[in-house]
Formats: sequence, C-alpha cells, structure tokens
Amino acid sequence: MVSYTATENSIRATWSSLGESGNVVLSYSIELYRGYSDSGSPVDSAYGFAASSRAVNFYNLSPGTAYFIKLWGNMQNGSRRIETTQAYTESIYIPPPSSPTNFRVYDRGPGYIGATWNAVSNANGYSIEAYHSANGSLQASAYGFSGTARILSGLVSGVSYDLKVWAYNDGGNSSSTWLYGIKAGNTRPSNWTLFTNYTSGQSISISASTWNSFITRIQDFYTYRDLNPTMYSFTTAYTGNNITAAQINQARAAIAYLSPSTNVPAAVSTGGTVLASTIRGLQNSLNSVA
Repeated sequence: MVSYTATENSIRATWSSLGESGNVVLSYSIELYRGYSDSGSPVDSAYGFAASSRAVNFYNLSPGTAYFIKLWGNMQNGSRRIETTQAYTESIYIPPPSSPTNFRVYDRGPGYIGATWNAVSNANGYSIEAYHSANGSLQASAYGFSGTARILSGLVSGVSYDLKVWAYNDGGNSSSTWLYGIKAGNTRPSNWTLFTNYTSGQSISISASTWNSFITRIQDFYTYRDLNPTMYSFTTAYTGNNITAAQINQARAAIAYLSPSTNVPAAVSTGGTVLASTIRGLQNSLNSVA
C-alpha cells in the first residue's frame, strides 16, 4: 500500500516492499498525475530505481490540488505489481481581510452619494452596496474594484440609503461596515445674481418682492443641505417699506449657519445705513455655499 504526507507544494510517497515469496522486486517505478486517475501524462516520475528504496519526494506542486500516485514493482518474474493512491497537497490558508474602517461620505449630489474608507492592508479589492433605508431593497452597487472611494449613482435625491462596504481577498470577504440613513444630495440652487450691480455710493433700493425672493433662495439652500428651511425666522418685506438692519442681520445669520467659504459681511447696527457692499456681501457669501 502506498501512503503519503503532503505540504502545500510537495508530496512524499512511502510504501512497504511489494515483493512476494518467490517473486522479489528488482526495481520500482512511480508516476504522479494531476487529478484522480493516471490518464494523460504524469507531472513527475521516476523509473527503475533501487528495490531498497521505500520513498520518493515530489516537489513544486500546486497547493490544494488532487494528485494520483501510481507505483509499481518490476518483479523478478517479469510482471508488474501496481499500487495506487489518491493524494492531496495542503491548501494555503489566507485569512480574509479586516473590515474597512472610517467609512464616510465625501460627496453628495443630485441622485448620487460618494463614499470613501481607509485602505485595508491585505485586501485585493472592495465592493459596496446601497439599500433603500425604508424597505431594504438594493438600489445601487459596485463590485470588485481596487480603489477606496466610489460614487453610487441612480439614486433619488433627498431619499435616505444605508451603505455597506466590504473588502475581499483570496481568503474570502471581510465583515461589512455600514453607514445608515445617508441621503442622496439635493440639487444645488442656482446662484443669486440680482445684487450684482449694486455699487458703492449708490442709493440702495430693494423691492419687497426681490428681498422676499432672496430670503426664499436662502431657504432653498437650507433644503439643499438637508436643513430645516424654517430654522431661522425672517421678517417679510412689504411694498413701501425700506429693508431694515434687522432684516439684513436675519439674512446674514442664516447664511453664516451654512458655513459659506466667503465670510458674511459685518452686522448692521440698528438704525445704521445699509451699504451696497453689505448687500453684495450677502450675495457673495450665499453663492459660496458648497
């Protein structure tokens, strides 16, 4: 009977003498086949070696692979006595990767969410999915990519989604990392331009309808940023009344809360003069909201 021991890349075949009373072994031959039979050509072999031998080593084999060993004794009477056995090399254990960390949103826009995460050291790649938060249905996905950021598109603006990302390698998938209740971005309001032509020294005259429209535009930016558009109270402008310092400061505070990249102008003192530069400054600040 042929026995064997194996590593990931080698097999050692061993046996007892195949000789019989009155019919001794003159030499041995052995063949190693990939698979489960001796069909095809052997991947390794040794022929006519000494009858005193009881072992042969096969090297440079594939991990986790089936091999078929065929051994025969070349007998004194001219016959062959054949023994076979099935052998397997050991598989290489590859641990699956760790879960991605610092999973976060880096961009949102109309119908899409951009997510990113920290690289996993032993990962071959990543996959990501977005599920509708309300009913759990899969809405967007990307599989088998190498980067650590992905845009998930085809979503509905203002709707919440749960995002799942995982890493993978030859050892399998990591456990998943989740983000919950992420809304696809709303469409950004267009820039406000009606204050563009105000120049220093010019008498400020803003109609009630224009000012009220400006306030509505500020509230549109709140909706775009998923904020409550009624978070700030605004005094409605009426025809025949001048825009007051209080109304200017209300708009200023509301814009400042949106963290514009262009600073809001200074507050206007009660009873103070509303300057053209202040009006243009409100416009420029609002338009700098990302």
